[in-house]
Amino acid sequence: MWSDKRWLEWKGDIENTYEYEITDKREIETRVGKLDCFVIKSIAKSRIGSSELVSYFNEEFGFVKLDYKNIDGSATVLELEKTK
Repeated sequence: MWSDKRWLEWKGDIENTYEYEITDKREIETRVGKLDCFVIKSIAKSRIGSSELVSYFNEEFGFVKLDYKNIDGSATVLELEKTK
């Protein structure tokens, strides 16, 4: 069980359904410069709610930005900061 009182609590198992769609390919500004990225919109749904993710995938560096809308309405953004 992944229930956590800091954002949402539940009892029992949760079954999620997921949808993913590539919605665009565009240049975005990142901390490592301008990069061409596929934009992937995702949604997860369950009996307790839904969450969303917009991810940005670059063919050289992989996922360079992940923009989450969490089940409790909060947001989390992860971004590539540097490369070697």
